[in-house]
Amino acid sequence: MKKALLWRNIVYIDKIKEYVKSLSKDAPIKLDDALEREDVGNLFGDVLEYCSAKIDTRFNKLKDDIKKDIINNQQNQHIRFFMDYASINAENIDDADGYDLTETCSSFYDEFKSSSAPKKFLRHIKKVGSYYTVLIDITACACKDKYKLLFSNMHVHKLEPTIIRQPMFSWKNIVKRYIPDPDHAKYENFKTICLNDFYTLQRLIDTYGNADDGLNDESIEQDIYLHAEMNLLTNIIDQKYKGRAFIAVSKRSCHLCKLFIRFVNKKGYNIFTSGAHKKLYSKWLLPKMKDPDLRIESLNYMIKQLDQIINEA
Repeated sequence: MKKALLWRNIVYIDKIKEYVKSLSKDAPIKLDDALEREDVGNLFGDVLEYCSAKIDTRFNKLKDDIKKDIINNQQNQHIRFFMDYASINAENIDDADGYDLTETCSSFYDEFKSSSAPKKFLRHIKKVGSYYTVLIDITACACKDKYKLLFSNMHVHKLEPTIIRQPMFSWKNIVKRYIPDPDHAKYENFKTICLNDFYTLQRLIDTYGNADDGLNDESIEQDIYLHAEMNLLTNIIDQKYKGRAFIAVSKRSCHLCKLFIRFVNKKGYNIFTSGAHKKLYSKWLLPKMKDPDLRIESLNYMIKQLDQIINEA
């Protein structure tokens, strides 16, 4: 299955590259004219089809907002207005599809992003519409004469994903390091509090498989993935390229990626991203570089920064 998926990715990337190169060779061209072209239509169709599973996942969150409003008869004017805008109602909401509505969500968000609609609701609309928005932005750039050389001579360098199987301590092992209690009373009380919290329980199940024996299992392993921006950045560092570089990924970088990028920029690199958030991920992986000293120094820097945040909390 993995080989089949890899082959599918290669075919997809090659097709997208050819669509964009085909368009940019005719630049400059008006965006409205470009949107009528067959290659641009294929670009939009193939990208949205490839991303359809992720679009549906995000659209389900938007549908939950709408269903909650319907079930509780909240009559939120902004949600009801969007339903009319997207031709969604209580009868057809389960048949609604994110693939078909990404353009609608893009238009709605662009028009009403400054409205007083619930922030969470607007955020869900933005995420569903972002796929169409990005396609419009890419097409608009490829239409311009100043980007013609860049797009028409595009070269793709494929990097292999880095995945390791990482052993991990049991939840009980870790917690008992901070709750030394011979009669187990404090540990059991803390465990009960965690299991009674829905979100904590779900995270424990995701990590340990179940909330019973899984919390005591010392043989647990999990897949750890090198984040996409770290994979790209490692390639840049190993080549010792210190020119200006922009790393574009599908969402903002996590806090650990942000710290690592900040560190390498202090070392003379010139790396930019579209932004970062403050989330930490337990499955984050520190990249391996050709320079082991740089790797150790980066780890020490990141730990120091995290310690500072903890001490200030």
